[in-house]
Amino acid sequence: MNDAEVQEQVARETGNPELIQEVQNAKAEQVAREFMRQNPNYYRCPENSEMLVRTLAFNMLGWDEDVAASEEAEEELIRRGLWTIENLTSAFKSLSRAGALQVAPDQPRRVTERDRRAIALQSSFGHIEGAIARYLLLRAPEEMGLLIGASLCAIISGVLYE
Repeated sequence: MNDAEVQEQVARETGNPELIQEVQNAKAEQVAREFMRQNPNYYRCPENSEMLVRTLAFNMLGWDEDVAASEEAEEELIRRGLWTIENLTSAFKSLSRAGALQVAPDQPRRVTERDRRAIALQSSFGHIEGAIARYLLLRAPEEMGLLIGASLCAIISGVLYE
């Protein structure tokens, strides 16, 4: 047995609420660190943390995503043993596919299915340049978005008014 297992066993056997809380928090921190190690593409920011917790609270606890307080939900997930690497990774992958998470400012952003459909619709009406510009603006890293947008506007304006 390692120290963490001994502490967990002592906490369970004594029923000491403070010790139980301390052991759970230490375990939760370890899970969070391992999640970050296993998911290097996860961008650590308050918005992403909040989104992960709300998603887990909705899926694992049945809590309404709009009502769940992040801190309270996280504590409940930890208390029930639902704060696991597997659950965090599953929520992260699902939210990433949906384009619901923030990405690092220097990383390309995901284009959501809704955005893809809007771009396809725009191009189907013959607005090819606008569709390309929209895609590039949505996909470009945040820090480059304004520069690309200004450049595309100048290029498209030149094409449209020649």
